[in-house]
Amino acid sequence: MLYVGDAIDKSLYRCDAELLQLGFAALDHEDLPDVIVYDTTRDCIFIIEAVHSFGAISDVRVLEIKRLMKNCNKDVVYVTAFLDKKAFRPWSSKIAWETEVWIAADPEHLIHYNGDKFLGPIQIWVGQGADWGKNNEGFKLGRQTKTTQEHVRFTNSLPSLSERQT
Repeated sequence: MLYVGDAIDKSLYRCDAELLQLGFAALDHEDLPDVIVYDTTRDCIFIIEAVHSFGAISDVRVLEIKRLMKNCNKDVVYVTAFLDKKAFRPWSSKIAWETEVWIAADPEHLIHYNGDKFLGPIQIWVGQGADWGKNNEGFKLGRQTKTTQEHVRFTNSLPSLSERQT
């Protein structure tokens, strides 16, 4: 986490030295996003806007942020965050292409504004698992996606109904 701000206080948390080192310019600029995160593992920067404080990451907003990052050579992921789908709907046509949408009410999902990045067949399978869940009541949900001649398999475990209620 390099920066957290909002419409009222643009400097709730700020790591100026790291931001400058990554190529951000004009750190006192009013156009800073709500959150800036640097992922050292993937060597990329996440720019996050919470819609209630400024607005969605539109085409204009992307250009404003790119000006702030004119000396940055890292990959950037732009994310607009909403509380729920109701808050998302009025903004859906204003979101810039090549950005992500995260909805707090559905935290395990993202909406990607350009399908070709993730376009490909998906196979969903559900089955019982004996090594997890109370009394073997758990279920596995898996997804397999074919991407550029590689098969990637993702597995998640869903808690049983009794676990979800606790």
